[in-house]
Amino acid sequence: MEVARSDDDDGSRLEVGVAELRAHLSRYLAQVRQGVEVVVTDHGHPIAHIAARRRTTLDDLIAQGRARPPVGRTRPNVKPVEYSGTLDDITRAVQSQRR
Repeated sequence: MEVARSDDDDGSRLEVGVAELRAHLSRYLAQVRQGVEVVVTDHGHPIAHIAARRRTTLDDLIAQGRARPPVGRTRPNVKPVEYSGTLDDITRAVQSQRR
């Protein structure tokens, strides 16, 4: 079990090996929710950092009722179309629609 705890200026920080994190992921995520930062190491080398999601300006505006969270997809759902022409044909068709 590779776990090292250190206190820094921002609070607690925990270093944990990949195998230990896999074995006890829910335990470490619970600690992250409580403000602990987890540094994941592989053979003693840091490879990832897990921290609680920081509150954004959008989160604040939603809480104040001044904004609404996004709904649904932000991009239209485009379905592929079969086409038997050449690439040049497609390019000409697209360019003619832009004019």
